[in-house]
Formats: sequence, C-alpha cells, structure tokens
Amino acid sequence: MTRLVAIALSIAALVTVPACGKSGGSCADLVEHIESISGFKIPDEAKPAALEKCEKMTAEQRACAAKASDLAALQACR
Repeated sequence: MTRLVAIALSIAALVTVPACGKSGGSCADLVEHIESISGFKIPDEAKPAALEKCEKMTAEQRACAAKASDLAALQACR
C-alpha cells in the first residue's frame, strides 16, 4: 500500500512542472485523468495532496496535462 501511494503521488507530481497549453479544467477532473492514463488509482487519503499540488499549477500546466493521452505525453509537459 505504501508503494502504491508513493507511485500515485509521483504521478501526480509529474504535472507540477512547467508545461504547455492554453487553459485547464478542474483539478478533480485532472486527477481523474491522470489516474485513467496511468492505470493507478490514487488512494482517497492521497487525493487532497494531489489536489493541492494541482491548485498551485498554472492554467497552462493543467491544460497540457489534461491533453496528455499517455504517461509519455504527460512527461512531455515538463
């Protein structure tokens, strides 16, 4: 379980770096999108931290992450 939380938080952290795009959706939608493309379910107790990180992102960073269709595209948002 600890490893799963670490992986999920690492995935969420991928979207906290400078990125491309125009505007982003809600952070809840973005976290769900990251879960869907990563294949990992972020545990409920880790979601507040992921949402907090998302809230600190620019609209451009969220838009780039929202457009990603796989982990490689998500990493390209750096």
